[in-house]
Amino acid sequence: MPSAISNLIKSQPIHFHAIEDHHLQDAPCLSEINFDEIIHYLQENSETLKDSINDLMNESRSRVTANIKQVERPDFSQVHECKNEICAVQKVLGEKKGPMLLYLHHRYNINSSHLTNVFADPLGEQELSQIIHAVKDFPEKYFQNLQDYKIIRFRQGRVRSGLSAHTRASESKGSIELFDPWTELSEFSMRTSLSHELAHLLARHILIEDQAIDTSNQWLNLSGWKKIKDEFDELVWKPSAKTQFVSKYAKENPQEDFAESLIAFRYRPSFLKKIHPEKYYFLKEYIFNNQEVCL
Repeated sequence: MPSAISNLIKSQPIHFHAIEDHHLQDAPCLSEINFDEIIHYLQENSETLKDSINDLMNESRSRVTANIKQVERPDFSQVHECKNEICAVQKVLGEKKGPMLLYLHHRYNINSSHLTNVFADPLGEQELSQIIHAVKDFPEKYFQNLQDYKIIRFRQGRVRSGLSAHTRASESKGSIELFDPWTELSEFSMRTSLSHELAHLLARHILIEDQAIDTSNQWLNLSGWKKIKDEFDELVWKPSAKTQFVSKYAKENPQEDFAESLIAFRYRPSFLKKIHPEKYYFLKEYIFNNQEVCL
Protein backbone atom coordinates (compact mmCIF):
# COMPACT_ATOMS: atom_id res chain seq x y z
CA MET A 1 0.00 0.00 0.00
CA PRO A 2 1.47 3.35 -0.99
CA SER A 3 2.24 5.67 1.87
CA ALA A 4 0.41 8.93 2.50
CA ILE A 5 3.46 10.92 1.40
CA SER A 6 3.63 8.99 -1.88
CA ASN A 7 0.00 9.77 -2.59
CA LEU A 8 0.71 13.42 -1.83
CA ILE A 9 3.58 13.55 -4.32
CA LYS A 10 1.49 11.95 -7.03
CA SER A 11 -1.34 14.43 -6.48
CA GLN A 12 1.01 17.43 -6.40
CA PRO A 13 3.59 17.15 -9.19
CA ILE A 14 7.05 18.49 -8.48
CA HIS A 15 7.89 21.42 -10.77
CA PHE A 16 11.34 22.66 -11.74
CA HIS A 17 10.97 25.54 -9.26
CA ALA A 18 9.09 25.37 -5.98
CA ILE A 19 7.14 28.57 -6.60
CA GLU A 20 5.29 29.32 -9.81
CA ASP A 21 3.10 32.34 -10.51
CA HIS A 22 -0.13 30.76 -9.27
CA HIS A 23 1.55 29.70 -6.03
CA LEU A 24 2.60 33.26 -5.25
CA GLN A 25 -0.77 34.60 -6.30
CA ASP A 26 -2.40 32.31 -3.74
CA ALA A 27 0.31 32.66 -1.08
CA PRO A 28 -0.76 33.55 2.46
CA CYS A 29 0.37 36.73 4.17
CA LEU A 30 2.41 38.33 1.40
CA SER A 31 4.29 41.41 2.56
CA GLU A 32 3.01 44.60 0.98
CA ILE A 33 3.82 48.27 1.33
CA ASN A 34 2.51 51.29 -0.54
CA PHE A 35 4.26 54.53 -1.41
CA ASP A 36 2.55 56.52 1.37
CA GLU A 37 3.91 54.04 3.92
CA ILE A 38 7.41 54.45 2.48
CA ILE A 39 7.18 58.24 2.80
CA HIS A 40 5.86 57.90 6.35
CA TYR A 41 8.80 55.66 7.31
CA LEU A 42 11.30 58.16 5.85
CA GLN A 43 9.65 61.07 7.64
CA GLU A 44 9.75 59.13 10.92
CA ASN A 45 13.48 58.51 10.42
CA SER A 46 14.40 61.83 8.83
CA GLU A 47 17.24 62.54 11.26
CA THR A 48 19.18 59.41 10.23
CA LEU A 49 18.81 59.49 6.43
CA LYS A 50 21.95 61.45 5.55
CA ASP A 51 24.37 58.51 5.32
CA SER A 52 21.97 56.54 3.14
CA ILE A 53 21.55 59.48 0.78
CA ASN A 54 25.31 59.88 0.48
CA ASP A 55 25.66 56.19 -0.39
CA LEU A 56 22.88 56.31 -2.98
CA MET A 57 24.18 59.43 -4.74
CA ASN A 58 27.90 58.74 -4.53
CA GLU A 59 28.80 57.94 -8.12
CA SER A 60 31.54 55.37 -8.47
CA ARG A 61 34.75 56.86 -9.86
CA SER A 62 34.74 54.29 -12.67
CA ARG A 63 31.27 55.43 -13.65
CA VAL A 64 32.23 59.10 -13.67
CA THR A 65 35.29 58.52 -15.87
CA ALA A 66 33.81 55.83 -18.14
CA ASN A 67 32.38 56.62 -21.54
CA ILE A 68 28.86 55.47 -20.73
CA LYS A 69 26.48 55.81 -23.64
CA GLN A 70 22.68 55.77 -23.50
CA VAL A 71 22.68 56.35 -19.74
CA GLU A 72 21.22 59.63 -18.51
CA ARG A 73 23.55 61.53 -16.23
CA PRO A 74 22.00 62.57 -12.90
CA ASP A 75 21.22 66.25 -12.38
CA PHE A 76 22.44 67.40 -8.98
CA SER A 77 21.83 71.10 -9.70
CA GLN A 78 18.40 71.27 -8.10
CA VAL A 79 19.35 69.65 -4.80
CA HIS A 80 20.23 73.01 -3.21
CA GLU A 81 16.55 73.99 -3.50
CA CYS A 82 15.53 71.19 -1.13
CA LYS A 83 14.92 71.60 2.58
CA ASN A 84 14.86 67.89 3.42
CA GLU A 85 16.42 64.60 2.36
CA ILE A 86 13.31 63.18 0.70
CA CYS A 87 13.19 66.13 -1.67
CA ALA A 88 16.88 65.65 -2.50
CA VAL A 89 16.52 62.02 -3.59
CA GLN A 90 13.40 62.91 -5.56
CA LYS A 91 15.28 65.58 -7.50
CA VAL A 92 18.17 63.28 -8.38
CA LEU A 93 16.70 59.77 -8.49
CA GLY A 94 13.04 60.35 -9.28
CA GLU A 95 9.84 61.44 -7.56
CA LYS A 96 8.89 57.89 -6.58
CA LYS A 97 12.06 55.93 -7.26
CA GLY A 98 14.16 58.20 -5.05
CA PRO A 99 12.17 57.53 -1.85
CA MET A 100 11.88 53.83 -2.73
CA LEU A 101 15.66 53.55 -3.09
CA LEU A 102 16.19 55.49 0.12
CA TYR A 103 13.75 53.25 2.02
CA LEU A 104 15.47 50.10 0.74
CA HIS A 105 18.91 51.35 1.77
CA HIS A 106 18.04 52.88 5.12
CA ARG A 107 15.87 50.03 6.37
CA TYR A 108 17.56 46.99 4.79
CA ASN A 109 21.11 48.13 3.94
CA ILE A 110 20.53 47.36 0.25
CA ASN A 111 21.78 49.86 -2.31
CA SER A 112 20.00 49.65 -5.67
CA SER A 113 21.12 53.03 -6.99
CA HIS A 114 22.56 52.79 -10.52
CA LEU A 115 25.04 55.55 -9.65
CA THR A 116 27.21 53.23 -7.57
CA ASN A 117 28.15 50.74 -10.30
CA VAL A 118 29.52 51.33 -13.78
CA PHE A 119 27.60 48.32 -15.07
CA ALA A 120 24.19 49.37 -13.70
CA ASP A 121 21.14 50.91 -15.35
CA PRO A 122 18.34 52.68 -13.42
CA LEU A 123 15.62 50.41 -12.09
CA GLY A 124 12.00 51.14 -12.94
CA GLU A 125 9.29 51.72 -10.34
CA GLN A 126 7.74 48.30 -10.98
CA GLU A 127 11.13 46.60 -10.62
CA LEU A 128 11.92 48.46 -7.41
CA SER A 129 8.52 47.55 -6.04
CA GLN A 130 9.20 43.83 -6.57
CA ILE A 131 12.60 44.14 -4.90
CA ILE A 132 11.10 45.83 -1.83
CA HIS A 133 8.31 43.27 -1.57
CA ALA A 134 10.72 40.33 -1.91
CA VAL A 135 13.00 41.74 0.80
CA LYS A 136 10.06 42.34 3.13
CA ASP A 137 9.05 38.68 2.83
CA PHE A 138 12.02 37.74 5.03
CA PRO A 139 12.74 38.67 8.67
CA GLU A 140 14.16 42.19 8.79
CA LYS A 141 16.83 41.33 11.35
CA TYR A 142 18.91 39.41 8.79
CA PHE A 143 19.52 42.56 6.76
CA GLN A 144 20.77 44.68 9.64
CA ASN A 145 24.37 43.50 9.40
CA LEU A 146 24.74 43.82 5.64
CA GLN A 147 27.44 46.22 4.49
CA ASP A 148 25.89 48.26 1.68
CA TYR A 149 24.78 45.17 -0.23
CA LYS A 150 23.76 45.90 -3.82
CA ILE A 151 20.88 44.73 -5.98
CA ILE A 152 21.47 46.28 -9.37
CA ARG A 153 19.87 46.27 -12.80
CA PHE A 154 22.72 45.12 -15.05
CA ARG A 155 23.09 47.31 -18.12
CA GLN A 156 20.54 46.55 -20.82
CA GLY A 157 21.71 44.29 -23.62
CA ARG A 158 24.66 42.96 -21.65
CA VAL A 159 25.15 39.79 -19.62
CA ARG A 160 27.92 38.23 -17.65
CA SER A 161 30.15 36.00 -19.75
CA GLY A 162 28.54 32.63 -20.30
CA LEU A 163 25.32 33.55 -18.49
CA SER A 164 21.77 33.83 -19.76
CA ALA A 165 20.04 33.69 -16.39
CA HIS A 166 17.47 36.10 -14.98
CA THR A 167 19.52 36.85 -11.87
CA ARG A 168 22.96 36.21 -10.44
CA ALA A 169 24.15 36.47 -6.86
CA SER A 170 27.82 37.35 -6.47
CA GLU A 171 29.11 36.63 -2.98
CA SER A 172 32.52 38.15 -3.73
CA LYS A 173 31.01 41.42 -5.01
CA GLY A 174 28.26 41.52 -2.39
CA SER A 175 25.53 41.95 -4.95
CA ILE A 176 22.61 40.49 -6.84
CA GLU A 177 22.60 41.37 -10.53
CA LEU A 178 19.36 41.51 -12.50
CA PHE A 179 19.55 40.89 -16.24
CA ASP A 180 17.25 41.66 -19.18
CA PRO A 181 15.31 38.36 -18.89
CA TRP A 182 14.36 39.24 -15.30
CA THR A 183 12.63 42.45 -16.40
CA GLU A 184 10.57 40.46 -18.91
CA LEU A 185 9.13 38.12 -16.27
CA SER A 186 5.68 38.49 -14.75
CA GLU A 187 5.59 40.47 -11.51
CA PHE A 188 5.15 37.21 -9.59
CA SER A 189 8.16 35.55 -11.21
CA MET A 190 10.24 38.69 -10.65
CA ARG A 191 9.52 38.44 -6.95
CA THR A 192 10.13 34.70 -6.57
CA SER A 193 13.37 34.63 -8.58
CA LEU A 194 14.72 37.47 -6.44
CA SER A 195 13.49 35.74 -3.27
CA HIS A 196 15.49 32.67 -4.31
CA GLU A 197 18.67 34.77 -4.56
CA LEU A 198 17.89 36.47 -1.25
CA ALA A 199 17.61 33.02 0.33
CA HIS A 200 21.19 32.34 -0.81
CA LEU A 201 22.23 35.71 0.66
CA LEU A 202 20.67 34.94 4.04
CA ALA A 203 22.30 31.51 4.09
CA ARG A 204 25.78 33.08 3.96
CA HIS A 205 25.01 35.21 7.02
CA ILE A 206 23.30 32.62 9.22
CA LEU A 207 25.75 30.27 10.89
CA ILE A 208 25.29 27.03 12.80
CA GLU A 209 28.45 26.00 14.64
CA ASP A 210 30.52 28.30 12.40
CA GLN A 211 29.06 26.78 9.23
CA ALA A 212 26.77 28.52 6.75
CA ILE A 213 23.31 27.19 7.43
CA ASP A 214 22.86 25.70 3.94
CA THR A 215 25.97 23.51 4.31
CA SER A 216 25.71 22.88 8.05
CA ASN A 217 25.65 19.30 9.23
CA GLN A 218 22.11 19.79 10.51
CA TRP A 219 20.87 20.83 7.06
CA LEU A 220 22.84 18.18 5.17
CA ASN A 221 21.43 15.43 7.39
CA LEU A 222 17.84 16.36 6.56
CA SER A 223 18.29 15.16 2.96
CA GLY A 224 21.21 12.84 3.46
CA TRP A 225 23.49 15.04 1.35
CA LYS A 226 26.95 13.55 0.81
CA LYS A 227 29.82 14.22 -1.57
CA ILE A 228 30.67 11.24 -3.77
CA LYS A 229 32.80 10.76 -6.87
CA ASP A 230 31.01 10.68 -10.22
CA GLU A 231 32.05 8.82 -13.39
CA PHE A 232 34.66 11.51 -14.07
CA ASP A 233 36.15 11.08 -10.61
CA GLU A 234 34.82 14.50 -9.58
CA LEU A 235 33.23 15.09 -6.18
CA VAL A 236 29.54 15.94 -6.51
CA TRP A 237 26.67 16.31 -4.06
CA LYS A 238 24.18 13.45 -3.88
CA PRO A 239 21.13 13.23 -1.57
CA SER A 240 19.50 10.19 -0.07
CA ALA A 241 17.36 8.37 -2.63
CA LYS A 242 14.39 8.47 -0.26
CA THR A 243 14.39 12.25 0.24
CA GLN A 244 11.46 14.28 -1.07
CA PHE A 245 12.22 17.73 -2.51
CA VAL A 246 10.06 20.79 -3.10
CA SER A 247 11.33 21.12 -6.68
CA LYS A 248 13.55 19.48 -9.26
CA TYR A 249 16.05 22.33 -8.89
CA ALA A 250 16.34 21.63 -5.17
CA LYS A 251 17.99 18.31 -6.04
CA GLU A 252 21.05 20.07 -7.49
CA ASN A 253 22.95 20.56 -4.22
CA PRO A 254 22.37 21.53 -0.57
CA GLN A 255 22.48 25.26 -1.32
CA GLU A 256 19.72 25.08 -3.95
CA ASP A 257 17.80 22.71 -1.70
CA PHE A 258 17.96 25.35 1.04
CA ALA A 259 16.97 28.28 -1.20
CA GLU A 260 14.06 26.41 -2.77
CA SER A 261 12.89 25.07 0.59
CA LEU A 262 13.09 28.53 2.19
CA ILE A 263 10.92 30.19 -0.44
CA ALA A 264 8.54 27.23 -0.22
CA PHE A 265 8.34 27.85 3.54
CA ARG A 266 7.54 31.50 2.87
CA TYR A 267 5.06 31.12 0.01
CA ARG A 268 3.81 27.48 0.22
CA PRO A 269 4.19 26.60 3.89
CA SER A 270 1.50 23.92 3.93
CA PHE A 271 3.11 22.14 0.98
CA LEU A 272 6.57 22.10 2.58
CA LYS A 273 5.14 20.98 5.91
CA LYS A 274 3.45 18.01 4.24
CA ILE A 275 6.22 17.00 1.87
CA HIS A 276 9.12 17.35 4.34
CA PRO A 277 8.06 18.32 7.88
CA GLU A 278 11.64 18.12 9.20
CA LYS A 279 12.76 20.87 6.80
CA TYR A 280 9.69 22.90 7.67
CA TYR A 281 10.45 22.85 11.39
CA PHE A 282 14.17 23.43 10.78
CA LEU A 283 13.46 26.64 8.82
CA LYS A 284 10.80 27.68 11.27
CA GLU A 285 13.31 27.44 14.13
CA TYR A 286 16.46 28.84 12.53
CA ILE A 287 15.04 31.48 10.17
CA PHE A 288 11.66 32.52 11.50
CA ASN A 289 12.28 32.32 15.25
CA ASN A 290 9.69 29.55 15.66
CA GLN A 291 6.96 31.71 14.12
CA GLU A 292 4.39 30.27 11.72
CA VAL A 293 3.95 31.94 8.33
CA CYS A 294 0.17 31.96 7.98
CA LEU A 295 -0.63 28.38 7.04
